[in-house]
Amino acid sequence: MVVYCVDAEGGEPRRLAGGETNCVLQLLSLHYQQQVAIAVAERLSLHLYRLDGQSGELSRIYPSEEQARQQESTFGAVDARRLEDGRIVLVLARPSSLQPADVWAGTGSANEPLSDLRQLSTHHEELAGIPFVQQEAFYWTAPDGWKLDGLLLRPPTTGEGERLPTVVLVHGGPYGNWGAGFNLSWGNWAQWLVLAGYAVLMPNPRGGAGHGEEFAAAALGDVGGADYGDVMAAVDAAIERGIADPDRLGIGGWSQGGFMSAWAVTQSSCFKAAIMGAGVSDWGLMVQTSDLPAFEQELGRTAPWDGLEAQRHRELSPITFASRVKTPVLILHGENDARVPVSQAIGFHRALRHYQVPTEMVLYPREPHGIKERAHQLDLLQRVRRWYDRWLRA
Repeated sequence: MVVYCVDAEGGEPRRLAGGETNCVLQLLSLHYQQQVAIAVAERLSLHLYRLDGQSGELSRIYPSEEQARQQESTFGAVDARRLEDGRIVLVLARPSSLQPADVWAGTGSANEPLSDLRQLSTHHEELAGIPFVQQEAFYWTAPDGWKLDGLLLRPPTTGEGERLPTVVLVHGGPYGNWGAGFNLSWGNWAQWLVLAGYAVLMPNPRGGAGHGEEFAAAALGDVGGADYGDVMAAVDAAIERGIADPDRLGIGGWSQGGFMSAWAVTQSSCFKAAIMGAGVSDWGLMVQTSDLPAFEQELGRTAPWDGLEAQRHRELSPITFASRVKTPVLILHGENDARVPVSQAIGFHRALRHYQVPTEMVLYPREPHGIKERAHQLDLLQRVRRWYDRWLRA
């Protein structure tokens, strides 16, 4: 995303910041003249800048450049104020690789970024002693030369040169990304799987955030094209570097990640297990039933009513190629999902059963696109582990 400014009296929007090699994800009022704070995704990190609404000048608020060089940074909920003397007061929810977010706060000078924050809460003491792992940055090159990034998590007991059963997690969106922070939730299984002995590869293929407008728009009308090539190039790199066991590869994800998982098993037989979470199987049906039909058509390019010659949506739909699937697929979906309606799961499940592919489908009652109820979240995480254990450790 990009920040534009429009005069209160009207006129042409004026571009201020963002979109070249980064993406603006959040805009906050500093309650001072025409200055705002913007949260900017830059590759694997999230940074906070002060933006002058007139000049477009950017100055870093958090973290300092030195801190940013030392490690990837991120934060969740955030608020900032500029005081009359120019100082910035910042409060944010800050996670780490090893711990979920707690509340941190600090005050910085008018001209220097905040380098010293104070922790205000300790909400996760019950997690002390669980051997969560420090994530690693993972870099590789796409087939067309694009330089790409992602994350790699490995169990702490991994020996030198030891190849591991590896699960590839694909993010949603497609305008999402994997980045710094505590990668564990009902829809992000990284730490959960590492604790069970898996390596987890989290690629950021084109179409996502953190690399600018051109990168973000690259998947439109071509989902499962170059973005799929990016994912597979990451898998190849992990195998070549002696990390992933090529005979014990799994793939999974939620939303767009669920689509990519379903698509991958129609295009390759290298994966021995897949999990399709709230994923798209039929782009034409998405245009007919999703609550964002125009956006879904941008991704799949054509609609069923465009005529016999306009069939790009069928060419990009996993269900079209269900006869190729040999990989066991677990399908997880919220029953009341309006974004990716449950018909996407039901259709793909029926297609896989028709071709006698090992498959299970679990529909969570009352749930929308994201799984909210605690019992459902726990059930989902347990099923995820069991599915990969069943097919990757046999």
